[in-house]
Amino acid sequence: MSTVSYDLFLPEVMPYVHDTPEFVMINAIRNAAIEFCDKSLYLQYEHDPITCLPNQSVYEFDLPNETTTARIMSAWYQNLPMASRNEDEMYKIFPMDWRTMVGRPQFYIQNRPSELIIAPSPQILAVNGLVILMALKPTRSSTTIDSDIYERWAEHIAFGARARLYDTPNQPYADPIQAVKYRTWFESAIGEAKIDRNRGLNRASVRVRPPRLV
Repeated sequence: MSTVSYDLFLPEVMPYVHDTPEFVMINAIRNAAIEFCDKSLYLQYEHDPITCLPNQSVYEFDLPNETTTARIMSAWYQNLPMASRNEDEMYKIFPMDWRTMVGRPQFYIQNRPSELIIAPSPQILAVNGLVILMALKPTRSSTTIDSDIYERWAEHIAFGARARLYDTPNQPYADPIQAVKYRTWFESAIGEAKIDRNRGLNRASVRVRPPRLV
């Protein structure tokens, strides 16, 4: 996936928040981008098929650079869908310790952003048997974001960055009224992105866009 630097968002932020150090603006942009992707689940990624080994239940992800998982959307084992469960639910489903069970995997559990647990553990070798669709978000140390997110949502993510900056107390650029306004616009954009993703990018969506100021 192609990426662009957070620097490209600066023209959408810098003119609105004066006397703000550039590194502070970049951090606000990054945090807004993370929140946008985390809440909208817009940036989705189908992982390369994973080969499942007998008696192995834990599988690590190989994610695009500077990203982590926001949520596992779906998972399939040998083309059949698996159900998402947490550990407490697994103990209720199986009378014995589910972590020791072997058979055809039916469930997946995600306890860490970088790995997936499938249960029961596979009984046989399944070449490319596990397929995962996940939503991604930038990492806290990221310097770039997916170029499609930038092309479609740059202005909206900038609303979130402005809201964060205006909401910083004891700073010359603090403005609680502006913070509330831009936060409202940012959250509307997140809602719009969720609608777009749920309907599919090929279909028209309801537009929720505030009026441009410039």
